[in-house]
Amino acid sequence: MLGDIALAEKDYPKAQQHYQQGLMINPNNINGYTALATVQRLQGQYHHAQNTLAKALKLWPDFPEAHYNLSILFDVYLNQTDQAKQHLDAFILLSGGDEESQQWRQQLSKQALAEDA
Repeated sequence: MLGDIALAEKDYPKAQQHYQQGLMINPNNINGYTALATVQRLQGQYHHAQNTLAKALKLWPDFPEAHYNLSILFDVYLNQTDQAKQHLDAFILLSGGDEESQQWRQQLSKQALAEDA
């Protein structure tokens, strides 16, 4: 909760510290990993966020939110369209997806074709 409060107040270093402390207490908290990854992303720590989300997927490979957040990281911040598409596909498969995620998938497919050309 302290991490969520600090995040809402945009005190990202404090939020990161609280989430890390929480994960030391309960290293199996997958929601803690996604919250920590969000704070890391907001601070420009994209590869740390990627690694944090990978830890969540190690605990629960079918965790839709981790796949969704990885797709955002790979698409928007790391410019890795193929990886973004793979994680978005996993998210859609696991969650059923919505119209927005389906449209995003179409956009990623077009980007991947353009990159391959």
